[in-house]
Amino acid sequence: MSSRHDAVLQQTLGDVQRPLRGVRETVRQVRAGELGTLSLRQAECLDEVLRQCDGLEQLIRQAYPDDADDLDIPAVRRRWVATSDVRRSIESALPQCLPDGTEVLWDGGTDPSHRVFGDPDVLAALMIHLITRSALVSRGRHPVLVRLNHSDDGDFQQWSVIDRGPGLSADQLQQFVESDARDGDSFSQGLMLCRQLAGMHFSPLTIISDANVGTETGLNIPASGPRSVAKAWCEWRLQYRPPSVAPRRTHAIRPQKTSANSVRHITRLDRPRAAQPTSRGTNRVQLNWNDIRPRSPHQVIAGTVTLGATCSKQLATRLDDLFHERLSPFDFVYRIGDRQWVWVFDASIDQMEERWERLNESVRQQVPEARLDWSDPQIIPVDQRRMTSRISDLLVRQTLSSQTDLRHFDHNQVRLGTKPLEPSPVAMARLDEEMLRMGARLRKQTQSLRSHASRMRPKER
Repeated sequence: MSSRHDAVLQQTLGDVQRPLRGVRETVRQVRAGELGTLSLRQAECLDEVLRQCDGLEQLIRQAYPDDADDLDIPAVRRRWVATSDVRRSIESALPQCLPDGTEVLWDGGTDPSHRVFGDPDVLAALMIHLITRSALVSRGRHPVLVRLNHSDDGDFQQWSVIDRGPGLSADQLQQFVESDARDGDSFSQGLMLCRQLAGMHFSPLTIISDANVGTETGLNIPASGPRSVAKAWCEWRLQYRPPSVAPRRTHAIRPQKTSANSVRHITRLDRPRAAQPTSRGTNRVQLNWNDIRPRSPHQVIAGTVTLGATCSKQLATRLDDLFHERLSPFDFVYRIGDRQWVWVFDASIDQMEERWERLNESVRQQVPEARLDWSDPQIIPVDQRRMTSRISDLLVRQTLSSQTDLRHFDHNQVRLGTKPLEPSPVAMARLDEEMLRMGARLRKQTQSLRSHASRMRPKER
């Protein structure tokens, strides 16, 4: 098993282990008679449940002896991938995960030309987790709908899972936002993994629910080139920007009289996180990472790195894997072509030197034959206007420059929709006739020039 799949499975097992402990503790209290006396048959059933919980706990510890509470976010390798490939991997794994009798309906995801920027394995794990939860809520009475459609501006593809379960109230959604998912009930604990996997694709986990109607859970994924990637990352990164603090006046201010009809406008600098009603009876909330914060909250460092032209493509693939393994949660690397990457690091200018040294040391140890050319770093402040425009400009310019360098002209290339070029005896015969005609014409012109030259020579006396 690769380290990437191993990390995702480890995170999933940790997500299972935490609610398992809560179930075992609740059963233990009931078995101890804290909620009333039990019959012999009831006590035997609870003893069997405790033995099964202990067995599951032992299996998890044998698979991963480390404490599940110390699990970190698994490594992610984002790239452009066809949505049809991700759908096939999801459909192949669903029969082993869903309860019997569960029907899953798909709306989209069949066009191989539609591509998204993400990790196909992580995205498939997220969707399988959401589909499984929706199936458990529906209890086989209603099908689960998986919808894949593009946003209005075309920059993102919306992946959502819709069920017709009991739904969630505004108070329940607000509890998911305010409480730590590790300390909540089993449903909120399960959202820990989902919100982490959604954050790996630069998107919050969006939940839209209507009590007694159903719930829609999903995320938005970049789907329209490097500009959409920059837009998604910047909007997601701005969610973790600390709120601005207005400067305080140190001198006295005279009180001003206000009329009874005047309205006092209060501007909020921090984004409200409460569940927002979208329509009558419908509530909406967005879940981001609660326990992870940027190392550099006010600025990021960006630039490019290029691999030497003499290095092989296999070496470039190894280097790409190394870059992704060394990323922190708020970093990202965008590969352009075979030998160039655009990097954005969550670091200040003081921390950048240490990041470079650690990364170059890893390159020297694991890929010693690589020859890298680092560009000068750009210090980009974390704000809505400058960060989005500068990172988008960097990604788009480097992508266009790479396409221009690789562009070549092929005179044998035909227009789209026409048949490929093939040898033609008719064309070859015409070419031979034309060559013979041109040769005869050149010989005739040569003889004519010689005769003119002889006439122009002065006669000897």
